[in-house]
Amino acid sequence: MLKRQRLLLALLDRAGGRATRPWLVHAAFLASQDRAGWASSPLYDFVPHADGPRSFSLDRELEALERDGLVAADDDSLAPTPAGRAECVSIDPTHAFALRGAWHRFGLADASGLVARIARDFPWYAKDPATARPPAPPAIYTVGYRELSIDAFLDGLLRRGVGRIVDVRANPASRRLGFHKSTLRRFAGDVGIAYEHFPRLGVAKELRAEATSSGEINRMFEDYAVRVRTQDDDLAAALALLAERASVLVCAEPEARDCHRSRLAAALAERCALPIEHLDLRK
Repeated sequence: MLKRQRLLLALLDRAGGRATRPWLVHAAFLASQDRAGWASSPLYDFVPHADGPRSFSLDRELEALERDGLVAADDDSLAPTPAGRAECVSIDPTHAFALRGAWHRFGLADASGLVARIARDFPWYAKDPATARPPAPPAIYTVGYRELSIDAFLDGLLRRGVGRIVDVRANPASRRLGFHKSTLRRFAGDVGIAYEHFPRLGVAKELRAEATSSGEINRMFEDYAVRVRTQDDDLAAALALLAERASVLVCAEPEARDCHRSRLAAALAERCALPIEHLDLRK
């Protein structure tokens, strides 16, 4: 069990053994904002949502707690089972200390006041993402998602005004929650970000596997840079999306220089007047 899953159980236990699902999400959100308390082991990341702060990671882990018989759900009410309460004993001491501090600092016992507190102190997360997203200047944006949770990834895109993901992975599969093609499309859509996939603008998995040395990797990228410039239809379609609204070329590698997306961005820039901007959502 993850340490932060025990925190969810501890929140329910501290609430008297039963609470609503919205209260648990809001309480976990406020507790997560106490960054000093979780410096060595961050809690959940969140994204603005029409219903208030949303964490797809928290949702999935709460489903796991229910599936494993540690939390019982009754309509919108949640309660730790005896097995779940037993797990509270094993909560990380640092987390237990931070939870006590957050409980009093944010007044988590006042269920009726949490929504107002979030709107006052963390207004970004109280907005509908469809209207919260700031305008972004036209550009060829690129980004890598590795080292980010799906929530931090989507939150970072919204904060930068991105309205569409242009997935340029040849094989858009991932074991990381939220980054498989179908899941990414669904989660992005939930927060008002469109999704398009251009598999032919990616690098085949087999080619990546065969390139093991730095020289082979460089040759792979050089070959890609030549090949991608011949894909007129895909390049034209991608450029049309970039011109329509702020869109970002997405792949896994955090650093653009280590990813084919930098070569793709250069090929696109040759066909338009848009600047290239490589985003780093880890900052």
